[in-house]
Amino acid sequence: MTDVWLDERKQEVRESIDAVRRIQNELAYLQLGWRPPDGGWSIAQVLEHLIISDSLYYPQLRALVQTGKRGSSEWKPTITGGFIARSLQPTSTRKTPAPQVFRPAEPLANVAEEYVKVREELLQLMESAKGIDLRRNKVTSPVSKLIRINLGDALLILVVHSQRHLQQIARVRAHPDFPKA
Repeated sequence: MTDVWLDERKQEVRESIDAVRRIQNELAYLQLGWRPPDGGWSIAQVLEHLIISDSLYYPQLRALVQTGKRGSSEWKPTITGGFIARSLQPTSTRKTPAPQVFRPAEPLANVAEEYVKVREELLQLMESAKGIDLRRNKVTSPVSKLIRINLGDALLILVVHSQRHLQQIARVRAHPDFPKA
């Protein structure tokens, strides 16, 4: 059951990679950097934010897939992990400001390519997590050492967080002032 759950999350990660590849092919560099006049991040900043947030989890994920407790107990979210994942769902109407540690500075010139690389690493980590107990292995949030969630929570958070921001990118592109190619 755990492997099926992981395979479903991996498919969602692949979909996010495909979406960003399409964005990369469809938009010019200047369009990626355009910011809505009423505030908000550019597409490049959104992608940079996702790169930062994913990458801050990776050292712990790498360690867990190497040394984590093996087992196959059915994954269930922790109270904290479930709350975070629900608040980051694309369907959530809750506006959640990014913690300082996750805020983008100047996006990389090749931000879309970097996003794809980071997400491909997530796919590898998920594949390596097969056989690792998603419930008993814990990670600490990059936001605060007081926040501990299980491995399954962390993986789900990374998936839904990206989905939410891909919707944000769609809203930026739909803005009436968004520059045409």
